[in-house]
Amino acid sequence: MCQTKIMQNIHKNYAKSPYDYLCYNILMFDRHVYTRYLNTVRRDIFLLNDDYFLWLATRDDLLSEPAVFVFPSQNRIYSPHDHVIYDIQIPTEGSFYLQTVQGRYLVETGSVLIVPPRIYHVAESIDNYTSPVRYTGFKLAVRRINSILPQLSPTSSSTSTVFSIYDHLEQPIVIKDDFLGLDTVRQLGRIMQEGQIGYYQKAQGTLLYLVTEIAVRLRKQLGEIPEPETSTMFDPFNYVDDLLRKERLEQHVIHYTTSNISLEKIANDLFLSPRQLSRIFMKLYGKSYKEFILDKRMQIAKFALSCLDEDFDSIAQICGYTHTPSWFRAFKKATGYTPGEYREKFSGKADRLLNPVT
Repeated sequence: MCQTKIMQNIHKNYAKSPYDYLCYNILMFDRHVYTRYLNTVRRDIFLLNDDYFLWLATRDDLLSEPAVFVFPSQNRIYSPHDHVIYDIQIPTEGSFYLQTVQGRYLVETGSVLIVPPRIYHVAESIDNYTSPVRYTGFKLAVRRINSILPQLSPTSSSTSTVFSIYDHLEQPIVIKDDFLGLDTVRQLGRIMQEGQIGYYQKAQGTLLYLVTEIAVRLRKQLGEIPEPETSTMFDPFNYVDDLLRKERLEQHVIHYTTSNISLEKIANDLFLSPRQLSRIFMKLYGKSYKEFILDKRMQIAKFALSCLDEDFDSIAQICGYTHTPSWFRAFKKATGYTPGEYREKFSGKADRLLNPVT
């Protein structure tokens, strides 16, 4: 949609500035659509700062009180997965490896792990380490929004040079030195839980400080970077709407990639009709629910074959197949390789430590 049509549509239907409209749209989505899509105890903070859209999403209690996980007998926690937005983990006790296709990362107490969107990964123990790992974590979106609408932001773009670092993260990164922003994260959790008058504005200010602190640490570790090229066709309104829906939808649906579940069951869980859910998948991903689940399962399979020391029966189960030959046929059709051929061709990088201790 061209800039002129977007502006005309906004002023015609809402008689507000583009900035006011986007703020209003985010607020309505937060209060209405979120509760419709997923019945979980979540906290979400939105902020438009200069020409950047910031969004933090987390569990209700995870900011103020660290979560605890213990590695099971297979030495990894959860199945391979990815995220729609940045996944940030801050261990407060214990250490673990983050396994990716490119290699593994050592994540230690006091460091900050940042996993960019669409990077498949899994947490693994260090030398059969079975002690609990405590961590604080949240999801984060940082996106420049005024590529085609310079009138959108009411202020000048003073944060662009700081926040543009997020546009350059293509692989996970571990900030090694002690992260002073941990106290800020806990403060943010207390503000959201107490819910006193004016808490949301306080939370927005704390979010801005936190995102800036992370960006400064990233720039210190990565060094000088070129300024990003902005898209001339970026539609901020559709982007925000689609991003929120994808994050909520995938957080729910991902649990079903490892089991045989029907579209009707998922639609019922999300308080939608199967027809509505099918339309949502087609709008967001350009594919049907069945195609979406199949693609997710094949991505998990490729990750497991190249990174995990699992037999084929176990990988088939991880991918939601109870009959291994059916998984063989599906994988061959989707990739052109048999599982054995794929493992032989693409494994070998998984054991590389990408951030060795110095």
